Amino acid sequence: DDPFPFAENPVLSSVDDVRGLNDDDIVVLVSFENEVRAYPYKFIGPFEVVNDHLDGESFAITYCPVTESGHASDNTFNEAQFSLIASGFRYKDNLNSHDQSTNTYWSQMLMKCIKGPFQNQFQQTLPMVEASWKTVTDYFPEARVFTPVSISSKNAPVSQRKHTDLPEEDERVFGVLNISTVQETSVALFRMSDFNEDITLYTSIISEKSTHIIGSSTIGFAVAYQDDHSHTFNAVHGQFPIVMADSSGSLWNVFGIAVSGPRKGERLNNAMAFFGSWWAWKDFYSDFTFVQ
Repeated sequence: DDPFPFAENPVLSSVDDVRGLNDDDIVVLVSFENEVRAYPYKFIGPFEVVNDHLDGESFAITYCPVTESGHASDNTFNEAQFSLIASGFRYKDNLNSHDQSTNTYWSQMLMKCIKGPFQNQFQQTLPMVEASWKTVTDYFPEARVFTPVSISSKNAPVSQRKHTDLPEEDERVFGVLNISTVQETSVALFRMSDFNEDITLYTSIISEKSTHIIGSSTIGFAVAYQDDHSHTFNAVHGQFPIVMADSSGSLWNVFGIAVSGPRKGERLNNAMAFFGSWWAWKDFYSDFTFVQ
């Protein structure tokens, strides 16, 4: 039997009704159309995986408290429908999730299947934004929040750390996977200090696609999206959750959705990217570069 409790279709609460979170506790935000949902890592910890549905999307929020890494995975894969649970098995101290219906195991930080019929295939991910609980209360007061019935005391909130010239072993950094045609993976890494207090935008070719990495050290977020069009993007300041404008005149929010302009309603593809502890990135990937 799987040693972790199974979490699916949770009952969500309003922001005003949530107790037990500090301003700097890290929360995952998910939005595909209008509704915003928030999943505090502090509350996910006892489960490590939470399955949910929103706007026709079925997804799992996964969080490994050891490597301090998390992402949102698509629960539909090659026409198979998943319901993931933390397996209790770890690879390099990192979470492996399990889908019983396909008997597949998925490495969170490798972002691919390590056992089962989809072995070595990369996981499909969905857009998510890591931010602080204060960002939720300031900018998304109408969000619906995941609050489990019981909270394990072993899962402490992730603390904010001072940066030095080189990353501390347990400093959380943002990594964007660069997957080549020969299935070799390198990682572009970004520290929160690489982002200005206001919105900072980097554009690079990653996995052979134009990739836009957006973040803010003040708001405390970093996300990465890819666009198949030839539009150029620029950072938008002082209008969060709007973070970018493109050369078509469209404005884009932090969830990669165009909220105005000719492309209104379009959604950018998310890059394969997430936060994790620096020591864990080094354990998983030998080919990495920090942004200059």
